[in-house]
Amino acid sequence: MSVAGIDFNHDGKKDLIVGNDEEYQPNHWGAIYVYWGGEQISNVPNKMLVSQFGEGVGNGLLGCDLNGDGYEDVASCCPGWNWGKTFIWLGGQYADTLYDCYIERSGYQNRFGASQISCDVNGDGVDDLIIGEPGYYFHQGRIHVVLGDTSLHQSVGVKPENPLIPTNPQLSLRGYPNPFNNSITFKAEWAGNDIPVLEIINLKGEQIKKMFFQRNQNMIEWDGSNSQGNECNSGIYLAKLSTKNQSTYTKIALIK
Repeated sequence: MSVAGIDFNHDGKKDLIVGNDEEYQPNHWGAIYVYWGGEQISNVPNKMLVSQFGEGVGNGLLGCDLNGDGYEDVASCCPGWNWGKTFIWLGGQYADTLYDCYIERSGYQNRFGASQISCDVNGDGVDDLIIGEPGYYFHQGRIHVVLGDTSLHQSVGVKPENPLIPTNPQLSLRGYPNPFNNSITFKAEWAGNDIPVLEIINLKGEQIKKMFFQRNQNMIEWDGSNSQGNECNSGIYLAKLSTKNQSTYTKIALIK
């Protein structure tokens, strides 16, 4: 468990960030709870940050601006005995609850992510991340320096070395609640006369369901079922909004 004060929504007030790597039921996946800062702090979290399933997030919370956009980001390390990951949630006005990128290393008892700090190593004005790996090479240990990158933005959660899925300023798609259990409502905005189509896609790139907006309707509800009416499994999905000439994506998490 760890606690940090991070201005995640950039309102000038430090938010209370509480992590517990065994809290999130039913399988103790871990979760990070965000309480907006202010004169009065709610006893109910305003956001819950999660990873993909089985990762155990919530350790080593750290605030840093890894993409130089002026918003504090949240980093959480998950040091396993034979593997480790550090997850990054990019802060911002529209910060969501799903991680945007992660750094991973594996090795026998390496415990990658046992500690981490942030500073500007190369003097470019962007925060960098320094991650410890104390068990490397018979416990001689080593550190990893991950340089900040201004090309990172709130995306669909891909590894840093992979290209980010493009967004389109003429199309907008948001889903809430996210993560969701029974159903999620999508709100779309678009320019022009083309009526967009909404597709739900799994991480293999397979289309799960296709839905259609109406001319005077910009909201659609998805009940978590596929085109055959069967319930989809828990996991991360992509929602793709597209017209004839353009498209945009958002990531969603279905939790049963």
